[in-house]
Amino acid sequence: MNNDQKKISVLIVEDESIVAMELEGLIADYGYIILGTHDNYDDALEILLSQEVDILICDIYLDGEKTGIDLVHTIKTHKLKTQIIYLTAYGDTDTILKAIDTEPCGYLIKPFKQEELFALLELASKKHTLVQLNSSYSYNLQTDQLLYNNQEFHLTKKERKLLKALINLNGKILSFEDMEYILWPNNSVGDSTRRTLVYRLNKKLNYKLVQTIVGEGYTLTAFYVEV
Repeated sequence: MNNDQKKISVLIVEDESIVAMELEGLIADYGYIILGTHDNYDDALEILLSQEVDILICDIYLDGEKTGIDLVHTIKTHKLKTQIIYLTAYGDTDTILKAIDTEPCGYLIKPFKQEELFALLELASKKHTLVQLNSSYSYNLQTDQLLYNNQEFHLTKKERKLLKALINLNGKILSFEDMEYILWPNNSVGDSTRRTLVYRLNKKLNYKLVQTIVGEGYTLTAFYVEV
């Protein structure tokens, strides 16, 4: 595992304590940050909503009424960027189809092989790290680099900070006030300064990605998180 991936965080949701301990040991050995292990929907959701979780390894049938699939549906509702790896002893077609419908990064059947777990973690790490903005532009969240056809594309510090703020909102609007707080926290700036920065960034993106929402703020016109 390379240095960029060592910062990737993992939450384990598994109701079999022995399996959870095995996962925790293996994933820590791979160099990932373990945010904890839980065995039910409610405790896991509390963590997911309170801090950034890069990868969720989740059993489908948990302790309690709600399943891992229910948990992932809730994640999607909140538009969290967490990548999902399902882990389950149930390999029946109906269960697999329900899980696949939530668009996970992968699916492991117990007893799982260590190399399969490692491969899925690597895949999930790359999906979390690389944000594809459209067919030409992508952004590496770990290195803070804009890529054009997989080649680094230069941005100034403020242009990069603005683009990352827009990406982190996952398609929501960045208000004028929030933009000024993020980019100029200790200064008061005029509308022209804000508009000039947006113009410069949009020009570099061939006027394709940043959209002005009149009276509200800015958003990305094309946005999806895939590799």
